[in-house]
Amino acid sequence: MAHHVTSKDIPAGGEHLDRSKIAGLMTICGIVAGLGTLASVLFLAFGKGEWKGSYAYSWLFAFFYFLTLALGGCFWTFLHNVSNSGWGTSVRRVMENLGYVFPFMIVFAIPLLIPDVQKYLYEWMTAHRETAAHLGEGMGIKEGLHHSGDAHDHLLSKKYFYLNIPMWYARFFLYFGVLGFAIWLVRKWSIDQDTD
Repeated sequence: MAHHVTSKDIPAGGEHLDRSKIAGLMTICGIVAGLGTLASVLFLAFGKGEWKGSYAYSWLFAFFYFLTLALGGCFWTFLHNVSNSGWGTSVRRVMENLGYVFPFMIVFAIPLLIPDVQKYLYEWMTAHRETAAHLGEGMGIKEGLHHSGDAHDHLLSKKYFYLNIPMWYARFFLYFGVLGFAIWLVRKWSIDQDTD
């Protein structure tokens, strides 16, 4: 005969993972993560040109892979809250936890802030830096790119309002700050609702 699960079957303090059962696994994972971080720093800081460029592309690909998973969790969490729907209750906590990873992704985005890594990833940043280094007084980067003999630089000058280095850094920190705070707040409200 089947046993129907009721609220009295749930422990009073909630179900929690006993960390002592996975302490060894956590130690192994921590060591692997530490060695991987050390190897990554060495490759990004001291790697040779071709290897450094390949590693930077691999880093960017891996970063965006996991970033899209976290953003998907944010999307479904926000959609569930905006629509005030009942259908998302069964997956709500999974999506909240997946989205909650987003603010911590900034740790893996730090290499994207380094100009020596950026030169392998974003051609417009390299063009802007090279143009700024060769410009004389009174001419801005946009004008320098516009008056360049290269048609590609001319196109970059037309996109300068969005693809410029200060605007890129501003968007970078704004996205992580605003969206990170929003997912933290929505998850906090959800957990508070469960404990009330």
